[in-house]
Formats: sequence, structure tokens, C-alpha cells
Amino acid sequence: MPRLIHFAVFLAALAAASCVFAAPVALKPGDQTDPSAGKPAATSTPRGYEPAEAFRAPYVSSYYVQPIVTSSVPASIRFYVTDWDQSEIRYGDDSWRFTAHVQLVRSEPAERPKLSPGKSGAKKTASKSKKAPKPKPAPKPKKGKAGGEKVTSIPDLSAGDNEIDLGVLSPGDYDVCFWCTDSKGRESHRVWQQFRVRDAADLEITAAQTYVMTEQDLAAYKIKNDDRRERLAPSGGAEPKPADPKQPGYVVKFPSNSKGVPVTAAYKQRVVEYDPGYDKDAVEKEALQTTQGLNEFLADKADEGYRKVVLLPGTYRLSAKAYVTMPDYLTVDMNGAMFKENGFTGCHATMVRFESTDDAHLVNGTIAGDYWEHDYEHSDHESEWPLGVSIDGESRYSSMEKLKVIDVTGYGGSNGVASDRRGGMARFSRPVNFTEPGELDRKTGKVNRTVKGRVTSDFVDVTGKDCGNWVQLCKFLGYQGRAFREWDVTVCFYSVGKRLVGAETAWQYRKIRIPDEAMYLRVSVDCPNVVEANKAEFTASDFRMPYNCTVANCAFTHVRCVGYAASAMRNFLFKDNTFLRCGEALAMSSFDAEDGWDMMQDTYMDGNKFWASPYQTDIVTCGGHNFVFERNVGRIYMWERTFGCVGRYNSGINGVFRCGSRRQSGYARATDTNDWPYGLELGVGGKVYTDWDFAMRGLKFGPGKKQHAKVTVGAMGRLVCCDFQDMEVGHARLTKCRMKNCVGRQPRGGEWDGCEMHNMTFTGSGGENSYVNCKFVKCTLKHVFSGKMTLRNCTLKKCTFDNCEKQAFDFVDCTFDETELPKE
Repeated sequence: MPRLIHFAVFLAALAAASCVFAAPVALKPGDQTDPSAGKPAATSTPRGYEPAEAFRAPYVSSYYVQPIVTSSVPASIRFYVTDWDQSEIRYGDDSWRFTAHVQLVRSEPAERPKLSPGKSGAKKTASKSKKAPKPKPAPKPKKGKAGGEKVTSIPDLSAGDNEIDLGVLSPGDYDVCFWCTDSKGRESHRVWQQFRVRDAADLEITAAQTYVMTEQDLAAYKIKNDDRRERLAPSGGAEPKPADPKQPGYVVKFPSNSKGVPVTAAYKQRVVEYDPGYDKDAVEKEALQTTQGLNEFLADKADEGYRKVVLLPGTYRLSAKAYVTMPDYLTVDMNGAMFKENGFTGCHATMVRFESTDDAHLVNGTIAGDYWEHDYEHSDHESEWPLGVSIDGESRYSSMEKLKVIDVTGYGGSNGVASDRRGGMARFSRPVNFTEPGELDRKTGKVNRTVKGRVTSDFVDVTGKDCGNWVQLCKFLGYQGRAFREWDVTVCFYSVGKRLVGAETAWQYRKIRIPDEAMYLRVSVDCPNVVEANKAEFTASDFRMPYNCTVANCAFTHVRCVGYAASAMRNFLFKDNTFLRCGEALAMSSFDAEDGWDMMQDTYMDGNKFWASPYQTDIVTCGGHNFVFERNVGRIYMWERTFGCVGRYNSGINGVFRCGSRRQSGYARATDTNDWPYGLELGVGGKVYTDWDFAMRGLKFGPGKKQHAKVTVGAMGRLVCCDFQDMEVGHARLTKCRMKNCVGRQPRGGEWDGCEMHNMTFTGSGGENSYVNCKFVKCTLKHVFSGKMTLRNCTLKKCTFDNCEKQAFDFVDCTFDETELPKE
């Protein structure tokens, strides 16, 4: 249980990395899931590099931060902390202690410009309905000063999960920052999160604030909701007749199984037959008008003060030339209606879009793509990027819930940085020019040139109308990745006269808050010299990425490329969604956290279920920081570029957790609560162990154990404090494990530390295997001729060497009790 602590150009570079913008440039097929695609130039030293002792700081990460909290209950922050080596997991060493530091700031939301509806360019239709009573606004908070707010410290924390109780707060918007220092005073990077506190009464939407769509609205806004043109005809079934003889449509014939379920890649074999009188141009014109009309209608109701709009049931055919735009502060209840995309030629389209939208919600309906009637034959880039629902830009406190997303040609859902009517992809982006060796002194803001292996930048101006409250220090997009040898950097802020007003440790790509009085910043990074530092294309930026949004209780079914494709996001929750038969082309996965996006931060996958993926690919992560997976059912495959991933209480088929190095894969953890009956793989990838591994602890193996039928530990994996009985053990890295009646197959390059073995037989060698502080009781070492077994500080009691060569062993400071060594 966690300890509870009480505390009252630009477009071109970007288009090469993501597919979720208003008008994205095409990526090459395969870029979406291949972590080697578009790798940046190497800027780091070899993987064995270790920074100076003073910079071996602890690591922290948050768990899900509830975006909206009522003013009657305490707010809290849950977090994880560990030392530089993650000793409590990797070595079973829980001796480290930490002090947590917490800073809470009242903030003011960024102003929203008044927008016209949609992208149709049509004039709004005047509304004849009465205006709804507007909700009572929350008290306007004073803008906090990130550099001057009181910091509260909580000492003597153990490594692992902890929780900070922020107490009951008054209504308003808040920024919260936490970090930890270890017993040597080394400071972790700081994690900033945001949340809102509201009175419970203000969160309720009353009948007076709800508008129910009428037939008169359909006529006034020229919206049609009676589209019944598409008729599906699985193989072996009777051909359906037109639903409305006055509305010519089309029938889609496709191969299916005995239950009428389409076979994989049915779109390649489908046949579309149009009824006599079907006019494609007229249907498209009508679909475009319906899309524009919906935008005008929703914008009018939002302007009139309504907080919820309930649509009339039916099928609304939308044009791929436009999309439905979600207004701020509005819940759109589709009331069981369907948005159906009209067939088109091309590789880009979006049906519903959150454009930097605040507190908007799309619920209770169906989003149906043009999978069957899409013109694949004449579309570029294999029609990869048509989207169902996209949460873009600086969208926040928004959600899509209880939706059915079906038959989408490209991606059922998506999110990421984007240009929209709010502005460009970033509020600002300014180059960081490194000018001198040394490290910034956080107390004075001056450069200490005696610190080796660090370089410091010139002053970067963070003023101007385009600068807000936040800044990210990172590479200039592209395929991103760590710019220097370490992820964390030192940043100092300065006011008029270059006076120091704040300093902290930041994490590349993570937003940090700019103190109100700050005019400039400087950065120190881990890099051998100024020339190498300036090759990294480092920037001070504020990318408009979505945060505090939710995708919950949605069903993604028969989505061609990816059920949900994620890129940039912060504190996103994916909860209780189902994915069925998604990913039959191109990216070929149900949930794809796309490659390169280190702005995927604090993503929470909770209780999602994955079924019948055509290519057995459920969840794939190719980048990002702090993915937390809990209670999901299905396969999880995490590439080594996913930093600090967490897996617990998951089940289903199998889990694969790759590992590259400390700097690439970071402080990952998979607990013994997962249940993958077909196997768990740790540290796989065929790499040679150097400085890091993915550790898992507390597992029990042997006859009658239901958990993890097969556990494969690769060269970059480790098992800690695990029990093995009556089975073969051949894992490369084991720490403080216990074995009884087992057979030890000597791995190549294995390291066993602090293990205890009873009545165990070891056979063969063939590699350099090390045993440190181990205890062998009644064990037999048999047929060991080649390689080298090094035993250091080990105890051998009543052990036997059977047909072994003495030169295959190297005993260092070992104790022998009733044990005779092998002869020459």
C-alpha cells in the first residue's frame, strides 16, 4: 500500500512524425510502428556512460491525476520514487530514503478566442430558441507565481508508491508540482500536473441547460438524419432490399464467415453495386450541407449558453471535406444516432474533431467510417489516415464516451499536437544556443565552469505575446528521442537585469511552469562539449498538446489500420474500452502509441479489453514516458523506447517488455499481479547486457503455479526475490532468488547475485557466468567443461562436482563445507 502523506520548417518536420493534424503530410507505410524509422542522428555517448556522482539523481513519476475534483473531497497526487539504480526492484535493496517536495499554484486558464463553427465557411443560421441560463462561474483565481509559492517538504519516504494529500481546496484551476531529493541531496526532475476543483452543483447539467434537437432544427440548418443508403450483404446471405425506394443507395457484397463477420481485409474483395438513380455528386453535396449544418447548430447552442445538446436519432451522412467540430463547454449526446462518412477518394479525413477544445464531451452514438465504399484504388498512401474522432491541439478536460467506432478506413481514434483555429502547433519555439562549458548554480544562476561533462546555453527570451505560462526543453520534433546523454536538464529563470527568479531540474519534452516575472531562461545539459550540444537542435518550446482528456467505455470495432492511434498527450485516461477485429492493414494493431513521440506522457490504460486482432497485435508502444497499464486484457508489446512503463493486474495472452538501456527504457516495473498464461518476456531483444535491465520481483514458479506459464528473461531482463521449485531455471540475471529441486541450465553471460539453491543440479556452461554471494546446499555441478563459472563470496555445503574440469571454475573468497573441489 502507498504511504499517505498529508499536505494541506515547422510543419514539415512535424508532419514527418505524426498523422493527426488538420492536413497532415503522408508518412511512409510502416513508419507508424517501426521504432527504427527515421532515427535521428546519434547525439549520445556509448551506452556504458555514467554521469558524475552528483548527477545520479532519484527518479519520480506520477500516477493518474484526477482532472476534475469537487470542492468537498480532498485532492491527492500519487507518485513513484526510486534511486538512480532502482535498487528496491532490481536488487531487492529498500534502504534508500527520500524527501518529497510539493508546490501548489492557483492558475488562470488560458483565454479562448471566439470561434466560428466548422471549417465550411458558411454563415451561421440564426437560432430561434431561448437562451439557456448560464452556469455560475467558478471564482476567478489569482495567477500563481511558480517561482515564489510556498514549498512543503515531507521527509523519510521509502522507494516505491506514495501519495500526497493536498486537502480540500476551493474552486479554481491548479498547477501542482512535486519532486524528490535523496539522502545525498540530489534532486529529481520536477513533475508538473494540472487539475480543476469545482463545486459539485456546478458540475451537474440541469434540464434548463439541456437543449433537445427538434425537427424544426433539421429544417432550419438543412441537416438530414434519415440516410439509409448503405446495405451490407455478407456472403451466403440474402441481398437486402432498399430501405426507402425513394432514396437510391448501394449494396456492399463481401466475404464473411458463417456468422456474417467480415474476413480479414474484406475491403480488398468487396463489391459495391449502386441502385439505379444513385447520384454521387448529389449525395456528397447533401453530406457536406449536413456536416456544415451540424456545426452551425452546435455552435449556436453553445453560444446560447446550453451545456448539453441531445441530437435526434437517425443516421447523419458526413462529408470527408469537412468535420464536426466540438464546441467548448458542451456535451453532445448523440442519443443513439450514427455519423456515417460518405465514401471518398483520398488518404486524409476526420469525422469529429476536438480542436483545442475545453470541457467538451461526445457521448452515446456511433461513428461509422467509409470502409466499404472508400475508393482505395485511387487514393494515395494506402488510405492510411482517415480518422473517426481526433482530440487535437490543446484540448483539455474533454472526452469521448460510450461511442461505437466502426468501419473506419484508417484510425478509429487519434490525438496529438496540431494546428487549428486556435493557432499553430506551438505557442512559440525558440532555439537554444549553447555557449560555454560548465553547470548552472541553482542558488546564484551563474555558471560553474569546474563541473566537467556539462555545457550551458546563452539566455533565451521567454517573453512576448506568444509566450504563455509553460515551456518544454527538447529536440525540435522530428523523431525526437533524448537530445543528450541524460533526459534531465538544469534550467534557471531570470527577470529584469538577469536576476535569478527560479531554478529546477526539468525532463526533456515535459512542460515546466515559467515564473511570472521571468524574462529569460538558461539550460545546462549533460554533453561533452558545446559543439556536440549545438548539433542537437534543442529548443525552448510550448507545443499545444492535449491533456487531461478521457476515452472511456467506447467500442472500436473493425477499424482497418489502428483502433486508436496515439501521439502527443499528457495525463490521458483510456478506460474500459473494447477493441474488436482492429488493425488488419499497415500499422496492424488495436492500440498504437506511435513511434518517436516522447510527448506521450502519463498515459493510463485501465480495464481495456482486446479481442480477435487479425495479426495478434493488441497494444504497441513505440515511445513515450510513463505508460501505466492496469487491468487490461490482451497482449502488450512495449518497445525499448517506451520509458518507465508500468504493468500490473493485466491478463490475457502475453506481455512483452523490451529493454535497451537506462536512458532508453528507464525505470520500468511489472509487478507479480499480472497473469499472462501464454508467457511473459522481460528484457528481450537479443542485445548484450551492459548497464541496465528490466526487473520483475516476487514471482513464484513451479508445479501448480498458474501464473505465467512461460517466463523468458532476455539479456536485458532480471528476476528478483522469486521462488523456483521442481523446474528448469536458465535465466540470465537472478537476484536474491530461491531455488529448490531445480535444474540450472547455464546461460551465456548470466549473473546470479544473492541466490540460495537447495538440491539443485547445474549442467554445462559455455559462457561467462557469475555467482556472487550465493549459497549452494546439496547441489550437483555436472559436466562443466567449457566457459567459466566465477563464484565470489559463495558458500557451498554438501555439494558435488561430477565429471567437471577445475579450470572451468574460478572460486574467489568462497566457503566450502563438506564439499570436495574438482580435481585437476
